[in-house]
Amino acid sequence: MHNTGFAVRRVDAVYLPFLVRQLGDFLAAVPDFGVRGFSVTLPNKQAILKHLKECDPLAAEIGAVNTVVVHSDGSLHGSNTDYVGVLRALEKKLQIKGAVR
Repeated sequence: MHNTGFAVRRVDAVYLPFLVRQLGDFLAAVPDFGVRGFSVTLPNKQAILKHLKECDPLAAEIGAVNTVVVHSDGSLHGSNTDYVGVLRALEKKLQIKGAVR
């Protein structure tokens, strides 16, 4: 899905899967590979938090990050987009007062 979107928009990028056994080892390799962002899956959604320079307030409150942007200085910014998918699914079935979008 990501690569199709890049191609349609003529963005010079590729979305690749990485098997990450040791989060620290992966993060050390990020600059060498020129990674500009990446998705985070279990079991690293909480572990990544301590490696971030910045974190969206909602992701910090949730206590998990699934999307990381790598800034030009190499610093990492985390966010969480999982909650939007869950929220949209729930809103189809019930009204949720005070839901953050």
